[in-house]
Amino acid sequence: MASISCGTGPTIGTQCSAFSAEYSVLSTRYSVLSTRYCATWASLPALLALALVAALFPPASLRAAEYVQKQHAAELRLRPKDSNPRESGKLFKIDGETVEMRLSCLLTLTVSIRGGDNLEVKNPDPLIASKNWKVRATGEPRFTDLPGGGKRWEQTFQVEVTDKGDQPLLVSPLQYREATDTGEWKSVTWKPIPVRVISTVATADLKEMRDITPPEEPPPPRSWQPVFLWSGLALVGVGLLLGGWQLKRRFTSPAAPLPPHEWAARELERLQAQALPEAGQAERYHTLLSDLVRRYLELRFDLHAPRQTTAEFLQSMRQAPQLTAAQQALLRDFLERCDLAKFARVDYSVRECQAAADTARAFVEQTTPVKGAR
Repeated sequence: MASISCGTGPTIGTQCSAFSAEYSVLSTRYSVLSTRYCATWASLPALLALALVAALFPPASLRAAEYVQKQHAAELRLRPKDSNPRESGKLFKIDGETVEMRLSCLLTLTVSIRGGDNLEVKNPDPLIASKNWKVRATGEPRFTDLPGGGKRWEQTFQVEVTDKGDQPLLVSPLQYREATDTGEWKSVTWKPIPVRVISTVATADLKEMRDITPPEEPPPPRSWQPVFLWSGLALVGVGLLLGGWQLKRRFTSPAAPLPPHEWAARELERLQAQALPEAGQAERYHTLLSDLVRRYLELRFDLHAPRQTTAEFLQSMRQAPQLTAAQQALLRDFLERCDLAKFARVDYSVRECQAAADTARAFVEQTTPVKGAR
């Protein structure tokens, strides 16, 4: 018995020691992993901040190339229309002061200038003064308010070159002024932009070929339900308007027409308010004045004066019992005076035009019916 216990005791102790050592190693590994996890989690905000800065301000290698020229308060920017830096970098790049581009590259040209609140700018026409360049599209000019006061004018154009080789781009001068100036336009002259145009394909590399785009999906079948709905609503609206108009006509009594003498007095006041003689339009003034009196005669005495010449009307007026001899003489002088202004081009003064209006007003007053008489 004693020999068995002596042989077993050291073996169990050795195994316990081995288990304790392995547990210590595992504890150490867990501590290291826990430390790394905590360090990574603690640095997560800093990593997110760096990612945001990189997204807002990408490095120069990831930004599309752009040519910028500044002249005092004016600025000219030239860049490829394709905003993808990786794609535009193959089509457009800046080599020192020279722009190097492919023949197939479409460019965006932006012209802007800063000024006061009363800034005025002439649209450059033509925009480009050099050959082998043409404008594909023109954007609308726009003004924006600057934070510190004043305004900024800007207009964008789409331009392209039609030949390869050295093709300098010369933009027409930009003319501007402030509304408070004495009317003189100021000019901004741009420096010629040196441009070197290479062939359409820079290198015969199959990797630069684009995949064939898949066919477009056909548009969905048109639904006629909205058309019928809006048409029905429109018909209902028209029906309601017509019904309301009919009800208004039925329950609203029409306004009584003015008596001829009141109508003539109102029209004379309107004609005087136009101040035609003061504007040098004596001929038109006498024409309107003659038409007014002729219309009054038709309304007051049922004489067909508007459809007769002056000679025909004077001939028929002799047989009209409604007018006295004095009134016929006054009317004859008035109409002959108006004919001289209309057909003989007699240039009456402002005082003489006023005298003609006084004659017409006197004739209307003399022929106004007495109250109680017809």
